[in-house]
Amino acid sequence: MNRKKNIIILLSISILLFSCIKHMSLPTSPDTQTGLTSEQLYVEILPRWDFSDIGIDYISDIFVAKDGRFFIADSVNKKITVIRQSGKLATENDYTALEDINIDTLNISPTAVCVDSRFIVYFIDGQNDLIFAWNQFVSETGISGVIDSMKYTNGTDTIIATPKASLKLENYSAIENSEFVNTTSTLLDSITAPYIFYNPNSQKNIEVNPNYANETKKFIALAPGTAEDTAIFVMDRTNNKLVRIALVKSQMILLSTNQKIWTYEGVLDEFVAEKGTGGGTINNPTGMVADNDGNIYYTQLGNYFGTHKLQSNSYNCVFNKDNHEIMQLDQFQAPVDVAIDYDASIFVLDSTENLVKKFTSTGAFDKFVGVTNTWIIQPDTNYTFTPIDTTQIINGTDTTYTVIYDTTSTIKDTLILQYQNDLLKSATSIAEYDDVLYIGDTGNKRILRYTLSDDVNIQDPDQ
Repeated sequence: MNRKKNIIILLSISILLFSCIKHMSLPTSPDTQTGLTSEQLYVEILPRWDFSDIGIDYISDIFVAKDGRFFIADSVNKKITVIRQSGKLATENDYTALEDINIDTLNISPTAVCVDSRFIVYFIDGQNDLIFAWNQFVSETGISGVIDSMKYTNGTDTIIATPKASLKLENYSAIENSEFVNTTSTLLDSITAPYIFYNPNSQKNIEVNPNYANETKKFIALAPGTAEDTAIFVMDRTNNKLVRIALVKSQMILLSTNQKIWTYEGVLDEFVAEKGTGGGTINNPTGMVADNDGNIYYTQLGNYFGTHKLQSNSYNCVFNKDNHEIMQLDQFQAPVDVAIDYDASIFVLDSTENLVKKFTSTGAFDKFVGVTNTWIIQPDTNYTFTPIDTTQIINGTDTTYTVIYDTTSTIKDTLILQYQNDLLKSATSIAEYDDVLYIGDTGNKRILRYTLSDDVNIQDPDQ
């Protein structure tokens, strides 16, 4: 009875071992750098947008406004081109103010652009230490005049004051339709045309920080503040500074809809981040973006970390090298731009590796985008196992039992996802909007688009 029981146990163990080996599968990736944290893959949306179809020769920057319009800075043609999500030129509004831009005798070649929630378009040219702006909303709506002064009342007391002076009046209320409106055509044209928004050598900015006003600067990237924040951000490569520029009320204007709104000028507020080699410092910056919550992300070429995230308001560095893959020292070769999606996933464009690396909101590597994905098959593999010999002592007698079973097992075909970075060439910029990633593939003079596919499964790509 005991003898039969021992044989059954050994046979059971052998069958279990054999069963486990048959169902083994090979890993899809040798390490965490190429492993997927999710089974969804990015697939390309066709057709590709050729530069010739859009009327551009170069992409210095791409920014997608809240209304889904794409603003493309083309420094070669010295213009900002606006297109729709279809890839067609936006012709429903007049954007000619962003072509052949000349401001105060300066011939502007835009290198970076952003649009805030007020639909003010900001841009820089990488040469002047100036930030330019164009009030798209005002230009599209139409302007009736500039309000020079208004009547204000406080009980029986009535005064006349300029809108800016009225900001300091306490307990006074504006009298409706009491404004004195300046309708001089040259003045109105200056409101609807591009203008100098931030000049570090203006009187206000000299008073705020005379030292920075006198420094040589090179602005290379822009990012808008949140809807509640009256500020924008600019990256200064020469001084390795991330600068917060406050929007200070300048003039009150009367729109053709009888709505009163303010125009703004830029005044230096604070340095959000400065030169250094640690987390949250600046060292040869290249690109920048802000998410809807006001967090700021930027890329850089200098030591030691290629991509940083700063917390909104506090501007503390969110990631560190010990806990976040995105801060690994060898993570990037040449990170030139960064984009954020609705879930705060981070897309970093590496122009040397010719690909985009996607990271989760927590800084973990997820997948490559802008690469060729190829499913390859790992062929069947045969394994041979030696039969088990066991010795049992029954009633004081040595007895040997040999368990006989199939000695060969097969691991079935395994699908492995292989990446090839053969699509991009000298890519310069990326942007994300409505679950679609846009890559400025400047070396090939085209824009590539990618979106997540729910139908692609790493275990069965044919479904």
